[in-house]
Amino acid sequence: MNKRGHRRTGERGQGLVELAVTTPLLILILAGLVHFGLIMQTQQVITNASRIGARRGTQAGGDAGTIQSAVMNYCQLAGLDTSKVTVQVNIDNTTSQATVTVSYQFTSPVEGTLVAMAAMISRAAGAGTSSLVVPHQLQSTTVMRL
Repeated sequence: MNKRGHRRTGERGQGLVELAVTTPLLILILAGLVHFGLIMQTQQVITNASRIGARRGTQAGGDAGTIQSAVMNYCQLAGLDTSKVTVQVNIDNTTSQATVTVSYQFTSPVEGTLVAMAAMISRAAGAGTSSLVVPHQLQSTTVMRL
């Protein structure tokens, strides 16, 4: 007979086992949310950078050099690694349009950490797999009339 407030003896470690099973899943969900948030933030930065570049192209003296400089300055102020930013500018006077395309190779620190943890676990289990973190190519294009 069980007294009130006492558990049965077969359920002593049940809470600990449940915690051990659910914690990796919760960590994976949290890491996915952070990874997705970082991608969305970076995509917004390069979208704004392409808009600023296209706007600069519509102003007086807006040539390819000033557009690229404006885009790179914005990306640097936003905290992006400018060595991974590429800017393509097309000023078409026949259609009176300035097209600015900004590309960025995004590598998530969360993804790198998860891959390193998976590699460490696979090495501990005896599997000799090696995987590389592939950068995601983010791109944004803006077209404005001159």
